[in-house]
Amino acid sequence: MKKGMTEGILLILLTAGLVTAVLPELEDLYRMVMHRITLWGRSFHNEDDWLSIRREQYGNRLPEHVRRMLQMTLSLGTRRSVRAFFLLSGGMAVLLLLLAARWVSFLLAMTAAICSGSLPYLLLRCMVQERRVASSMEGEVLVTEILNHYKIHYCNMQEAIETAALHMEDAPHSRQLLLNLSRGLQKASTAAEMKGLMEDFRFSIGTSWASILTEDMYLACSSGLRVTDSLSDLAASMREARKLEELNRRENNEARLILKYLVPAGSLLMTVGGVRFFGLSMEEFLRYQFRTGPGITWFLLTFVTYLAAIFVHLLLSRRKFDL
Repeated sequence: MKKGMTEGILLILLTAGLVTAVLPELEDLYRMVMHRITLWGRSFHNEDDWLSIRREQYGNRLPEHVRRMLQMTLSLGTRRSVRAFFLLSGGMAVLLLLLAARWVSFLLAMTAAICSGSLPYLLLRCMVQERRVASSMEGEVLVTEILNHYKIHYCNMQEAIETAALHMEDAPHSRQLLLNLSRGLQKASTAAEMKGLMEDFRFSIGTSWASILTEDMYLACSSGLRVTDSLSDLAASMREARKLEELNRRENNEARLILKYLVPAGSLLMTVGGVRFFGLSMEEFLRYQFRTGPGITWFLLTFVTYLAAIFVHLLLSRRKFDL
């Protein structure tokens, strides 16, 4: 016993001595690895030059749709980030398919693989929905500020966008969108570049009033057309829509409570019941759950159904403020 303890202590001291001896080299290696990781991570972000960002756009709708969502939520609007997104989604689907195909039918394994591969997109979609809901709630302030500054600056829309963004302290999401738009307009030199910026702005809110506002801003910036009357009508319509929304708003938390508490509690009770009332040990229960066909089938069915319910609830429970 003493001999084993002595050997353990000597081994610990030897390890500590070796670590101390090579500590400077380890620190240099750590800094080099972290520097490489930082450079690798930056390669997924947009370049500093705005014009190079515009060249990153896709002609196909699906990759461009994913690129816009990555740009909107994570500021990862490059082609490399889009490729990484599709590789991650495909890798998750293939991995689950290989793990589940041994225990369940091919149809169920494919269904679970598709759900697993869709998980990154669904998460991204939920993030986009949250941003859009938050931005849409600030729509009345956004349109009113743009209209006021548009009048103050003698119908100069570009200056109105820039100054409105600086004064919108009560609307942080819309303020950030306007700051990005203003930065891009300062560097844009053609109508096509302006149109691309306006499309990014419209996509970030995703409402009918945002489409009208975007079209008004584009016409004012590209051709100098006066849009005072159009913006005034839009602001009045949004005030009326806000009143109707406040009258018709009803809070219903039943679905959220079921998903948040009842389903996880039911799964936990099933585990406790299987162990306590059927005389199973935890090891036997886990073996049956994850090492047999019926157990894997039930687990995948539960996983797919619960995942679908969560994302349907997240996407539909909060509505955007729209006309």
